[in-house]
Amino acid sequence: MRIFWIIICLLLVMYTSHKLYVMMQIRGFMPGTVVTTCTITQKWEEQRKGTYYCISWNNPPEAGLTRDQDRIDYAAWSALNVGDPITVVAIGKKRDTYARASIFAVNGNFGFDIVLLLIEIGVAIGMLVKIRRTGEW
Repeated sequence: MRIFWIIICLLLVMYTSHKLYVMMQIRGFMPGTVVTTCTITQKWEEQRKGTYYCISWNNPPEAGLTRDQDRIDYAAWSALNVGDPITVVAIGKKRDTYARASIFAVNGNFGFDIVLLLIEIGVAIGMLVKIRRTGEW
C-alpha cells in the first residue's frame, strides 16, 4: 500500500514541477515560448467568489494563439486601457496563451507552489526512507 502513496506523491511532484515550469515560462524566466504583442480590445471585472480583472486582445492570424483573453493582476489591469499593447506568450505545442501579467503566474502563486513542491518532495523522501529502514512495501 505504501508504494501506491509513493507513486501518488511522485505524480504530484511531477504535476507541481510542470506547473512551476509553465509559470516561469509565462514570466520569461525559461525558454520555449513564442512572444507576441497584441492590442487590448476589452477590459472588464468578473465577480465570482471575488473580483477578477480580465482583458481580451486581438489575435493576429499569423500568431496562431489559442485564446484571446486572460485574468491579470489588479496592478497591471488598472494601468492598462483598451487600445494599449500587451505582451502575450504562447507555450508548448498547443500554443496555450497567457498574458505576461496573468494571475496564473503572480508571485503569490509562485510562493505557494514552491512550498507545495517542497512538501511533496519531503513526504516522498520520508516515505522512501521509512520503507528502506523497515523493508516493508
